[in-house]
Amino acid sequence: MFDYIPKEILPLGFFFIFCSVIGTSGNLVMVMCSLRNKQITCTIPFALNGIAFQMFTYSSGIIYVFVFIIYLTVYILLKNNKSKSSDLELVSDNFRVLARITNAIFLQSAVIQKSNISKEVIAEFLKTSVSNFYEIVDIDAQSAASVLKNLDGEVTKILERHEFTNKKIINEILTNLKNISSTVEILTKNPIDPNLTFENIKDSMREEFKNMSEYGRKCDKDVYKKIRKIAKIYETNRNEFNEEEAAKHLRELEKYLEPFRNCFKTVSTFANRFVNLPFWKFRRQYQFTKIAMDRLRTIIELTIDDMSKLQKDVEMSHNIWKDKSKSNLLGSFGPQISQTLNAFLTDVRRIDPVPPTLTVGFLKPKELLSVPKDLQNPWFKKYFIRGSSLIKDLSKALEPLNPISVSIQDLEKEWIDFKRSAREDFRIPNVNRTAFVLHNLENLVQNQTIPYDQILKSESEKLRKCVFKQGQDFFDKFELFEAEESESKTNNVSKVLDEIHETLRMAFTNDPTDEGISQEVARTCLNFAMQTFHDSSNSHHTKPSTVLKPTFEAFWYCTIDHGKDLDTSSFSKQFEKLEESLDSLPIVVEAFLDESPSFPTYPVPFQEILNASRLVETVNCLRDQKMKVNELRNAAYFVGNATNFPNSSIINESVTFLEHIIKVQNALKTVKTKIRHATGNRTKREASAAPTNPILTLKNSRLHSENMGICSLALWNLVKVLELKTPLLKIGEFNEKVKTSMGHFPGLTNYIHAKSLIQDFLGQAEGIEKEAKQLKDKDPLKMATVFAKMANLKGVPGDRQMLHDWRNRYFWNMHYKEAINHTATLLESNLDFATYQSQLLDGRLTVNALSKYFDEIFGHVKKDKLKTVIVEKHTLSWPIIIGIGIGSVFLLFVAALVIFGMTKWGRKTYRNWYLFYFGKPEEFEKRWRYSCFMDKVNGENALLDAVRETNKANLLVALKRGVYVNAYNIFGNTALHAATKGGHPDLVEALIRHGADRSLLNAKNRTPEQMVPLRYKQISKGKDLANFEKIQMIYKKYRKKNFRIRVPEIFPVFSFRIWPEERTDDTLTDNFMNVFQSITSNEPSIHMTHCVVKTDENGILETDNLGLLFWMFHGCIIVKEKWMTDCLQNEKLIEQDYNYLVEKVKYNGKIFDTVIQWSQAMAKSELPYLYGAQVAVVMKECPNLLLLSTLVNNHGGTMINEFPVRKKYTPGSHPYCHTHLGPLFLIHDGNYDLKIYQNDKMFTIFTEAEFIEFMLKRDIHKDTNENPVNVLRDSE
Repeated sequence: MFDYIPKEILPLGFFFIFCSVIGTSGNLVMVMCSLRNKQITCTIPFALNGIAFQMFTYSSGIIYVFVFIIYLTVYILLKNNKSKSSDLELVSDNFRVLARITNAIFLQSAVIQKSNISKEVIAEFLKTSVSNFYEIVDIDAQSAASVLKNLDGEVTKILERHEFTNKKIINEILTNLKNISSTVEILTKNPIDPNLTFENIKDSMREEFKNMSEYGRKCDKDVYKKIRKIAKIYETNRNEFNEEEAAKHLRELEKYLEPFRNCFKTVSTFANRFVNLPFWKFRRQYQFTKIAMDRLRTIIELTIDDMSKLQKDVEMSHNIWKDKSKSNLLGSFGPQISQTLNAFLTDVRRIDPVPPTLTVGFLKPKELLSVPKDLQNPWFKKYFIRGSSLIKDLSKALEPLNPISVSIQDLEKEWIDFKRSAREDFRIPNVNRTAFVLHNLENLVQNQTIPYDQILKSESEKLRKCVFKQGQDFFDKFELFEAEESESKTNNVSKVLDEIHETLRMAFTNDPTDEGISQEVARTCLNFAMQTFHDSSNSHHTKPSTVLKPTFEAFWYCTIDHGKDLDTSSFSKQFEKLEESLDSLPIVVEAFLDESPSFPTYPVPFQEILNASRLVETVNCLRDQKMKVNELRNAAYFVGNATNFPNSSIINESVTFLEHIIKVQNALKTVKTKIRHATGNRTKREASAAPTNPILTLKNSRLHSENMGICSLALWNLVKVLELKTPLLKIGEFNEKVKTSMGHFPGLTNYIHAKSLIQDFLGQAEGIEKEAKQLKDKDPLKMATVFAKMANLKGVPGDRQMLHDWRNRYFWNMHYKEAINHTATLLESNLDFATYQSQLLDGRLTVNALSKYFDEIFGHVKKDKLKTVIVEKHTLSWPIIIGIGIGSVFLLFVAALVIFGMTKWGRKTYRNWYLFYFGKPEEFEKRWRYSCFMDKVNGENALLDAVRETNKANLLVALKRGVYVNAYNIFGNTALHAATKGGHPDLVEALIRHGADRSLLNAKNRTPEQMVPLRYKQISKGKDLANFEKIQMIYKKYRKKNFRIRVPEIFPVFSFRIWPEERTDDTLTDNFMNVFQSITSNEPSIHMTHCVVKTDENGILETDNLGLLFWMFHGCIIVKEKWMTDCLQNEKLIEQDYNYLVEKVKYNGKIFDTVIQWSQAMAKSELPYLYGAQVAVVMKECPNLLLLSTLVNNHGGTMINEFPVRKKYTPGSHPYCHTHLGPLFLIHDGNYDLKIYQNDKMFTIFTEAEFIEFMLKRDIHKDTNENPVNVLRDSE
């Protein structure tokens, strides 16, 4: 009877009927009670009786029935009036059925064949990346939670008995320790000059400032004032200007730009001299001495007092740190929790999951469970099963997937619960804080060299020894200290100098740590603006404003690109401020020089006040005590972190976070167990050999599954887009502010003009929807023609993640309110249909292949009937038969060779055969150019790595694919040298037979054969002796025989990794990267193969940027910008990079023609250029230290972190490739006096620029001595 009522409302209907029955029953009870004596009280439901209850129960029953009837009527009307699924949606649903079944077949096939893809499949079902997911679950969460609980208990017990020292005191201790150690260091390196006098400062000023103001006079005030005035007009958001005034401004700007640049050069020179004035030295020495004399003793006493408090803290917390065998801080749970948290944050910040390929047929994991229903789907039964009983075989073959599917649902539930829980208020910051403190405590406990209580006790004693009592009249004398007066008299000068210094720091600094703009950036941006001005002037613009506005914007955008934000008007303002200060400088300096001292003679000389302060004795004492400052800091850090240990509430939050991970880990373990049970104990070969399993009948199941899944996804996505048609059409043009903002994000270009793209897209989509009406009742193959039509859809291509990030950035900005609403609509569905194009073009072929597959497994393929053929035999003579047989075989062989040669693989094979036997050296060189990239596996040279691992299988694989066989390792040995030295005869023979050069010398000037120890029979035993004898026999056997080198493989274009440097033309670069998107990158990386650079008209790369030159030394192929231009006109030219190679580089004003030499040397892994060099950087600060260190290590040198001690190195030694130089390279910045090392033949002194020039020269003088001297003593 319930067949006519919608099943969705049956539960609600039963509820209404139940209430009606209760109401009616109550009414009957009331009637019965009314028939009895009025004095008798009837017990009825709801404890009511009488007329009131009678009315209530009667009316409620009627109301419930009435409400249910109304609800049923409305539901049925709405159900019937609900719009039916669109034709396109019906087509989409049908193909989604096919996609799910195909995907299930692929997954079951992978399970049967034990394909190692379970990690990727699980990650895709959870809508995350493999790396993120396994970083999240790759933690011993159970142990981490236990440690946190134990630590929380320990800290709680401590706090019940003791209160830790507060953070303020700990910070004070750390500051005081820093001040003490820095004071000792500074006064040790720069001893106090006791002869400093007021006249010294005067003499310094008199000498240095007499011509200072002349710098200001070299700049015409009108120049930068006029430029500032013009800049203010055109740096606004206006787009319309008075063109008559603009023409006047254009003429003025043309007149003033060059003088402005000259003025900048003048001020830059002034800035460089200003920061090195001796006045600063005098002033700093006085100020520091004054502070040290006044404060050092007080700081030491305060530190001793505070350390006693720390001692109490570490004593009370000894359970946490002292006994390492019982400590909870011996693991690495802090970093593990941080890694998990960072991976989680990376995952949740993504708007879209990683595009699936293995599970793309399933929109959600729960769709896995619908596969059995899909097999009974009417459309699938009609067009694929067609009444076949063999569907049972397919259903049965897919059954092992069911328990896996169920376990994945459980995993998804735990994963969603984990993500929901982690996003709760303050949980992420709390977990992050817990991880941070735990990490610090683990490091401090595990790395303590001396127990904290002992170090605090011993260092307190050392400090007490250095507290000297100052003279009673010290402070009285200090007031009469002559330098005190000099300080007060220099205040006016100092004030003006500070103003000048601040102005220079904001716009003309050479210090990269300053917040202002550096001279280099200002110079670059000024040149860029002038170039923009000249380019715009020469492009025949009709409006002067279209020249002026881009010029000023060019300077501003350039500073933004360099991490600063300075427009032209603000930049020119700095010149005005500098001028004001320079105008007042002569006045205050003159007043200072003319002022006479207050005292005719100075009663207290500097030497006396210094002795009274006992500063020198204190510093000497602290230095001699050799205080363990780092260990002291660690003790303070430990207490600080213990003080900062999160409270129980925060720890519970962190434990909850970990417990959710434990649940995910358990669910993941269940999934893996189900997969393992489903695979059983069969080997891959046994599984593949099973002939009756319909799952394995589908060849290339992964490809078909991916293609069908993406095609169905594209259809489903198109349906969703059409549902959003109304809100999408409401998206209008963005305002100029939004367009400008989006323009700074390269991936949002199409979104700026989304309106027209959306209109075109929806027009095409509606056309496809109309065609779906004719296709919905067709067979699958005809229905699949919709895919080819969809392949023409482009949609709105763009970076959705970047759009999402842009929206979050401006979400609360009221000026962007409308744009924020529109971007929400753009993000609601994926509008970039260009990503589906490749699979959509193959969609019909995929459906055709699947149709044939299902026809085969369901028995719809008709087998040819057997026919009996009677052949009449004729007797032939044996010679004729043999001749025909041989001829036929020969013809078949020739035909096979010809056909094989017509294939791509055949042409490649024949070409390699030709090169192997007849190839010219230049043809090999063309391929060896890429050996730097081709020969590497996981960042290591495959040949050298195989020899190092003594892995013959890997060695043969590398040799057969044509790696360069004579490559050197960083120790100066070829693979043959290394194999011989290691005593590996099988490797030696393999290398010789593949053409390894037996005459090459290593860094010890030995041939490979000479690497066999001379006295190996005396020093070797057993297997080693036998191996060396075999090697000797191998060399003897092949002494007079030469072998050809294997032909290197062609380096495919799709393996190119191209990076255009920043100075290349932006428009050209953007176009090139759009066309060659898969092989280009916005950023350099170690996997980069090509670097496109901007060259001058002679094809010379001009740069002083070590960051760019580094890639040349790294082996990257340096090509001209013209390559990109020509490739855009003819894409095939991407293969002809050798026609665009940069040959020369101009560095520091000098031209070097070694670019190609470096590329070839790195490609062939020639003997390292810096082998034997010991390099030390002698600078306080070296911005390029990391680059220099990497450069030295990559080229066989050794970067040492301390000044080289001569006794460690052998006199008369040299770097192998540079016998004219000493082995100890010192790279300096001129701030240290290294004259004593200039004539020492063991040392070679460079500035950073000179060292780069030395690298660029590639001037090699090899050591030809029979036994080169080792640089390090006692080294082999």
